[in-house]
Amino acid sequence: MRPLQREHPRIGATAQLVEFVARLKYDGLSDAVRHHARRHLVDTAGVMIAGAQGELAGKAQRVLAAGRSGGEVPVPGCANRAVLLDAAYLGGTAAHGIEFDDGFRQGSVHPGCVVLPAALAAAYAERASGAALIEAVVAGYETVIAVGAAVHPDLRRRGFHPTGVVGVFGAGMAAGKLYGFSSAALGHALGMAASGAAGLFAFVNGGADVKRLHAGHAAREGLLVALLAREGVLGPPDVLEAHEGFMHAFLGHTGAPLALPPLLPFGITDCYVKSYPCCRHIQPAIEALIGVLRDENITPDQVERVEVATYAIAAAHARTGWNDFASAQLSFPYLIALALKYRTIRLAHFEEPVRSDGEIAELAHKVKSRRRPTSMPFIRNCARRG
Repeated sequence: MRPLQREHPRIGATAQLVEFVARLKYDGLSDAVRHHARRHLVDTAGVMIAGAQGELAGKAQRVLAAGRSGGEVPVPGCANRAVLLDAAYLGGTAAHGIEFDDGFRQGSVHPGCVVLPAALAAAYAERASGAALIEAVVAGYETVIAVGAAVHPDLRRRGFHPTGVVGVFGAGMAAGKLYGFSSAALGHALGMAASGAAGLFAFVNGGADVKRLHAGHAAREGLLVALLAREGVLGPPDVLEAHEGFMHAFLGHTGAPLALPPLLPFGITDCYVKSYPCCRHIQPAIEALIGVLRDENITPDQVERVEVATYAIAAAHARTGWNDFASAQLSFPYLIALALKYRTIRLAHFEEPVRSDGEIAELAHKVKSRRRPTSMPFIRNCARRG
């Protein structure tokens, strides 16, 4: 488990992160880190291919195609190639488009859907080697993980979507690494990236399509600032901890110097991949429920109520409805109802015929979730008749 205790660095947080990325070399990575980097690359590429077939990804492709034609960069899952920045945007939107992408729980952030689209687009354009790509992927993941952990859970509690807000830094560092940036150039890219950080969590109340676009935005903006830095455009120094910088703007941070969590051991080895295409905060409860159903041979008609005690961020999804595809993937009662009925969760379960199923609605109303003081969820009671 990656240690997350705060430690005050000898240098500023921005410089600490920049120097870490600048010094990172493929030959210095352990076999375990390389394995996890390849694992997350393959996993994210697969999710991008599947996500590119979705309705939202198709709409994004049509909007961008209407504004410009041509392009040489392939996008996993897309029939047509795109210009460099569009490839990153479409890849990020597709990767986050079906709620199947990887994540880092201690930062409530999804690194793969922002880092990989930018890295793959830049690597193709630069004809980079596989080793250079892995090096860039690790640099991007570690950036997202370090910043995400430093701002968690305050960023989420203030209404921001951590993947959209933090992801731009990881995409920028991954692209900068592929371009062979010096520490100074990486610092300028990081400085500009902070102005591209964006994303609100308002989608949890409905209209969740915009959640997917946040990843596309972060991937594109991260790649863009790297391209600008390569042209000599300057970004503000010490942007993470500076007065009126990132932490000040997003968290009101004006106190002690910002300290990133330790950058070693590598956090990429502590990232998860998903079993189901839905919100990861709810998946432990889903897995626990399915285990109870199977072990006790409980059928849906026998269940009177399901009580789930979980951590605060997960419990907040108890208020999310399931009127649209994307919102249903974030809805605690709907997801538990699916687990009750099907003992699994598949993409097809978020289509309109299932969402409007009266039996699912009846099961969803039996679900009660509440905040638990400790960090991990559990099924407190699955009461049944007979």
